[in-house]
Amino acid sequence: MKATSGVLKGRFAVVLDIIIAIIAFFIFNRRTWLCLDEINKPLFYCQYGTLQSENLVLLLLVAAALLLLWQRRELRTFFASWKSHWLLIAFLVWAAASYFWSIDSAASLEKIPQLVLTTLLAAYFGYRFSQKRILIALFMFSFIVTALSFVLVGLLPGAAIMSTYPHEGMWRGITSHRNYLGSLAAFSSMIALMVFFRKKRLWQKLLAVAIFAGCGFLIFKSHSATGILLMAGLNLVVLLCLGWVHVWPRMKTWQKISVLAGSGAVLVLAVLNLNHIFALVGRNSSLTGRIPLWGYLIQDVANHNLWLGYGIGSVWNMGSYMQHLADVLGWPFLVVNGHNGFVDIFVYLGLVGVLMLIAITATVLIRSFIHFVGQKSTLSLLPFVSILYVIVANITISYFFVFETFHWAILVCFLFAASRKTLLIENPG
Repeated sequence: MKATSGVLKGRFAVVLDIIIAIIAFFIFNRRTWLCLDEINKPLFYCQYGTLQSENLVLLLLVAAALLLLWQRRELRTFFASWKSHWLLIAFLVWAAASYFWSIDSAASLEKIPQLVLTTLLAAYFGYRFSQKRILIALFMFSFIVTALSFVLVGLLPGAAIMSTYPHEGMWRGITSHRNYLGSLAAFSSMIALMVFFRKKRLWQKLLAVAIFAGCGFLIFKSHSATGILLMAGLNLVVLLCLGWVHVWPRMKTWQKISVLAGSGAVLVLAVLNLNHIFALVGRNSSLTGRIPLWGYLIQDVANHNLWLGYGIGSVWNMGSYMQHLADVLGWPFLVVNGHNGFVDIFVYLGLVGVLMLIAITATVLIRSFIHFVGQKSTLSLLPFVSILYVIVANITISYFFVFETFHWAILVCFLFAASRKTLLIENPG
């Protein structure tokens, strides 16, 4: 009887963990979801609730996570694990300190709790979840987002299909902009592909295929260049890595040489024909005005305060600054973010902040790659390709503390997961 009770408690804890994770994923993306009460509007400022209400929900989720750790007698161990993440702690302290030099201290004061609470919750997932459990939670989240996007297109096309210049007719599904749909769908397709290769039951494989195909169709209808390139690139990396694990060892020497030579030739041709590749997805070498924007922002921050920046959550909360950028750069609409996550951290926290972010990102990328090389399995590939996604997605859209915190949470989650001693053991949790 005691053994049965223990199993039930264990299963309940797993289910509760996954529920907390899925709720958290939706909260992390709060400002990217479509507001149904503003049909046929641009929705740049659409959001459910406020930052204060988001912080309150995050606080409740963090409290639930800490309570579970206390119940499992792991609370002290969890906080002890932070000792090895001094760079992350330094980044949090620097971001909090930016309140004192922020040009909008009220906005910074609201942003800091969001940063801290999101980091704590993501750290809990990385510390407590096995890779299998992370994959399950991400797969369920991907299924919900994909299914709801199709449902909204069918039931409320005026909301789920954009109707304002310059995005008329482009799908955005459950998100407020087609670019957000494109990035999320690309990530979801990668998760579905990994589930397909890992699961053995037929219904699981069929579900994974359905999600993968659905994501591809959503990206096609969104006309998101970022989504197209992300889906192609991420899934190609997954296939190449798994091919290296399962096929490469059985290849003959001449076959390996041929593959390497062919890959090198394709890479050289791609670099030499970047303009043609961008043209295929409706872009140009300036990334539709992003490169001039980045150059202006970098120079602007250097003139203001190169080392400190403007303060977290500040400039993209100021309509006058966004309009000024639109006027200077000749954009037909407000510039609502820096269109690059790393550039925006530079704007917020200066050179010191962005260098710490780059160091954190490089650390988890290297650790996750070493882990994959050591394990050589589909599941062990998850951290590496997820961090690749975070990096690439932030090249053309700002996903670090401008509209959402989902991508930061992925980064922190796998930072903690990659430092666990149990990482090299794919436990069934």
